[in-house]
Amino acid sequence: AAIGNVANVTAELAERQVAADFERQFQEEKFELHRLANDLSLVAGEDPNPLEATANFEERFNTAATERLDAVQNPRVRAALESELPGIIEPKRVSLSAHSNERFKKLYMDTIEQSVIPGYVQAALDAPNTPEGEMERANLMSSLQEAIATAGSVYTPAQQAALSLKARSDVEIGLVFNEVADARKAKQLERFEGVEDRIRKIPGDILDPQSRLRLLNFAGAQRDATAGDMAQGLAIQLAGEIRVATKNEELDGAIARAKDYEEKGIPGNWLGMIDRAERRREELREANAGEDRMSAALVDGQKLNYTKPEDQVAVQNYYTEHLVGAYKAGAIDANELVTRTIELGEDAGAFPKSFRSEEHTSELQSHVRISYAVFCLK
Repeated sequence: AAIGNVANVTAELAERQVAADFERQFQEEKFELHRLANDLSLVAGEDPNPLEATANFEERFNTAATERLDAVQNPRVRAALESELPGIIEPKRVSLSAHSNERFKKLYMDTIEQSVIPGYVQAALDAPNTPEGEMERANLMSSLQEAIATAGSVYTPAQQAALSLKARSDVEIGLVFNEVADARKAKQLERFEGVEDRIRKIPGDILDPQSRLRLLNFAGAQRDATAGDMAQGLAIQLAGEIRVATKNEELDGAIARAKDYEEKGIPGNWLGMIDRAERRREELREANAGEDRMSAALVDGQKLNYTKPEDQVAVQNYYTEHLVGAYKAGAIDANELVTRTIELGEDAGAFPKSFRSEEHTSELQSHVRISYAVFCLK
């Protein structure tokens, strides 16, 4: 009996050891299969193609699990693990499928919002501002609405409507910016009135009141900046024309333009420009009067009374032109022309020392000799 009891105890201990070994190996292998499923699901979660991520995960897991089970020597452990595989893979498959769907939805939405819609908007902005261009823009917006409608699986109807309105708003705002840039570049103030009219005509469902006000303020600020640039350029141009004007007709034209700028409200001191033109007219009148007096003196053969350096400079500037002109007109003959030219040289030599230098006198006498030689050649 004692021997039989010992045998029974030994057999029981052996069975317990076998069961313990089975459980230990089973749990170790099961743990490794769970770890394998987790690692592969993480990899599949970053799959570039979310639609194929779940299928790829199942295929990779089944392949790796089969290889691992083939290495298990205990048939009972292998059979038990095979029965556990569905329970191991199913939670990961469900989770990965949901994650992949979210990733696919996000990628699809990003494509619509960052590529498709901006592409249609840019094409609409690139269309010319002509009746044909307006028709092309309308067709593009219609095609865009159809493209958004096909994304019904990721967008609700309200979201689709919001995307469509935003696209139309982007087109209208972009057109305003383009027209403002063109008007500023062309420096045409009247074009800004058309821009403001366009802003006011944008439907209320596309442009909210605050955005409309901001656009109007932007267009007004650009108009003022353009007017300022134009005024500065016009003022510089007009001042230059007045400064170099030599005829009353040129000054009349400058004054007329200054009055026109003042009436149009172009920023600038246009009344000051008119005063400047009138002062220039007085300068020309005085210069012409002095020239006429000198011409008369030369033609009549009068001696010029030098009293200040400006007289000598005036003789240098005018004597050749007026003597030759008088000769051609028949007012003096050739002998008188030569005589007056020589007398001018003598006058230059007799110019008071306090007003001339030796270099100045020598230069004037050389000028007289050259002029006489030119006359003789003619």
